[in-house]
Amino acid sequence: SAERASQGAAMRATLVLALAALAQAFTPRHVGAAGRASAVQARHAAAMPDGGEEWAVMFDCDGVILESEGLHRDAYNAMFSEFSIPVVWDPAYYDELQNLIGGGIPKMRYYFGAKGWPEVAGSDSGTEEGREAMLQRLQDRKTQIYKDMLSGGVAELRPGVRRLLHALHAEPGVRLALCSASTKSSCLFVLE
Repeated sequence: SAERASQGAAMRATLVLALAALAQAFTPRHVGAAGRASAVQARHAAAMPDGGEEWAVMFDCDGVILESEGLHRDAYNAMFSEFSIPVVWDPAYYDELQNLIGGGIPKMRYYFGAKGWPEVAGSDSGTEEGREAMLQRLQDRKTQIYKDMLSGGVAELRPGVRRLLHALHAEPGVRLALCSASTKSSCLFVLE
């Protein structure tokens, strides 16, 4: 009916505005350029007239859905310690790094490229192939440490996220997506 369509359009506009506000609120501290672009797109979508039956909402995972940015840093530091790599990323440096480089392997590649490649038992840091294999090994261990932390229940959903996700899921024609610089296995683990 026309009344239902009008209510649906009003609900979509409200949800998109809420999402835009959420994205705007977390843009400076929690997300880099990609997050800022999403906030702009959400504001643009909120201003567009209701012209279609289907629409989508994309979420970042860490720092937007889940209060977990600090856990990633803690997992990197624990992994560095396990591999006897004398590196500790403090919160200020990690915040700067994550807003500069997305993804775990690119972060480590950037850092080690600038500061020097570590010697890791069983790895050859003298060749590009050896460095890439080492980065993958380090990232795999970091991801497992992160998952272990999440299993311990130390991460919480950000305020209002559960309500927003339920409302979006109940809305006809809405598709939800998760995009993240985290590993696919980490994101799937969070969703479970």
